[in-house]
Amino acid sequence: MTDSAQEVLMRQILSFLTIIIIGIVALGFYRGWFGVTTEGADGQHRITLTVDGDKIKADEKRAQEKLPAIGQSTTKPEPVKN
Repeated sequence: MTDSAQEVLMRQILSFLTIIIIGIVALGFYRGWFGVTTEGADGQHRITLTVDGDKIKADEKRAQEKLPAIGQSTTKPEPVKN
């Protein structure tokens, strides 16, 4: 690989990872895993990021319960006749 091909590949990998991270953060805010609060007094501002670990674990458990059902068939397969 040439230097420019390596640079392009590295840029594509970093772009992909950035998109994945943005997607996870957006999903987290949507699902209520993360929260941001602000307070301000006397010209000072405080920004707090809260992570709700219990909500994340509850969603993880719910996803694990649903995932095995995705690949299961509702009817039994017919036995192969010889």
